[in-house]
Formats: sequence, C-alpha cells, structure tokens
Amino acid sequence: MNELLELKRKILLLESKKDKLKYYEEDYIKLKEKEGFQKEAWIKEQRDVEKLEKGSSVSFFLKLFGKLEEKIEKEELEALDAKHKYESTQYELNNVKVSIFNLKDEIKDYDKLVKEYEALWKQKERELLNSSSFKKQEYVNSTEKLASLKVLDKELKEAINAGESLTEVLEEAKKEFESAKGWGTMDMLGGGFMTSMIKRGHIENANRVLNEVQYLVKSFKKELNDVNVSLDMKYVSGDFSDMTDIFFDNFFSDIMVQDKINNALNNVNRTLRVVERNTKELKKSIEVNNTEMDLLNDRIKSIVEDFKGDI
Repeated sequence: MNELLELKRKILLLESKKDKLKYYEEDYIKLKEKEGFQKEAWIKEQRDVEKLEKGSSVSFFLKLFGKLEEKIEKEELEALDAKHKYESTQYELNNVKVSIFNLKDEIKDYDKLVKEYEALWKQKERELLNSSSFKKQEYVNSTEKLASLKVLDKELKEAINAGESLTEVLEEAKKEFESAKGWGTMDMLGGGFMTSMIKRGHIENANRVLNEVQYLVKSFKKELNDVNVSLDMKYVSGDFSDMTDIFFDNFFSDIMVQDKINNALNNVNRTLRVVERNTKELKKSIEVNNTEMDLLNDRIKSIVEDFKGDI
C-alpha cells in the first residue's frame, strides 16, 4: 500500500468534512437569529391572548358584541402557530449543533495528518531526486516551469494593480473634466465671473489629477512590458496654463477653452478604454496561468506520490 496516497485520501476526506462543517456553522448562525425572532413573535402572541383573558377595554367591547370568545380562539391559534414555528427551529438548531460537534470531533486529526503527509512527501521527493528514475527529469522540468509560472503570476498581479490604480485616477480626471465642460457651457451662455471661476477650479483639479495619471501610465506600461504586453497610448499633457477667458471673459475665448476641455475629456475617455481593456486581458491571463499552475502542482504531487524507487 502507498502510504503517501493513503494519507492523501484521508486528508481529502477530512477536507470535505471541513467544508461541511463550515456550511453547518453558517447555518447555525442563521437559525440562531431566526430562533430569536420567532421566540419574540410567540411571546407577543401569548401576551395578546393573556390581555384578552384578563380583561381590557378591547375585550370589554368584544364581549359586549359577543365577539370575545371568537377573538380569543383566533389569538390562541396564532400563539400556537408561533410556538410551533419556534419549537421547530429549536429542534433544527439542536440537530445542527450535534452535527457541528460530531464533525469537529471527526476532523480533529486533520492538522496531524497534513504534517505527516508533508514530511513523507519531502522524504519521497529526496529519494526521487537522488534516484536514477526516468521520472526524475519530468519532476525537475515540472518544478522549474512551476517556478516560472509563479513569477509570472506575481508580475500579472502587479500589472493588474497598476491598471486598476490608473483606472481609478482616470475616472477622477473624467469627473473633473465633465464638470468643467458643464460649467463651460454655462459660461458661454453668459454665466458670469463666478461660473468662470468654478469652471477654472475643475480644470485645475483635473490638471492636478493628470500629473498623477502621467506617472501611473508610465508605471502601467512598465508592468505590461514585464509580462510581454505592449501598450500604445498617446496621452495629452492637459496643460491649460494658456487659458485667458477667466481674465478676458468673452465668447471667443470661452469657445477655445471649451474646445480644449472637450479634447482633454475625449483623450481621457480613450485612455480609460485602453487601460480597462488591457486590465481585463490581464485578468484573463492570470486565470489561464492559475489553471496551468494547478495542473502542474497536481502533476508534481503525482510524480512524487507514485514514485516507487529506481525503476
């Protein structure tokens, strides 16, 4: 019997029990909350019955019109139904508690088995590497490829993070330019000095954000180069230092500034689409890479687990 494979079988069995335990623990929390609500509902219904039986202004009028007994019977049925629901949940809750207790007892040796498996696996790995088995080269090739895939995984994650950071800042720039565009339209329609000032404020905010965008674009390009992905992205600097309409407010300068705002907004939107598309592709690549790593990990484990010596 292959001791390593037997340990693996036991571990996999206990892992399925661990998953089941997690399900029961989550179910227990929901049932406990449900039990609390149902207990409150039962107590309320019972109090309604007691109020009618003890006598109150409501029961007095019901009795006067010959409706008291009917009302009490109705309230008693509702209290009985609420009690039944509460007790039913209590019964289910107790069963779940028993299942949790039993599962915890069954998986108590899980960590011990994992340590035994890891120690025995390491031992067999050393035996394989010291052997002349034809499986040795396959193992070495597989572990080297896995190491390369792990490096790629790290680089893909860094590229995705850079892309998401750039997207976030581009969205901020887009928001500022859209606001500037809106106020610019009002400015051209004669919004006055305050309108022009507000527009200028949004433009300055956008330019401040664009400084960060330019740095993040370079960072994103570098990360893409690390994973052999090229990115062609023309990006306008967004320099609005030559704007004069805020000081020489007239219709023609307003039009010129509005045109610059529109160009900058279009450029930001184009850049945003390119970055989002590249980030999406990176996420697909990391999924493929993860699948390949999983397959390689399984193959490496199988090579060691199935090793029977110099054969």
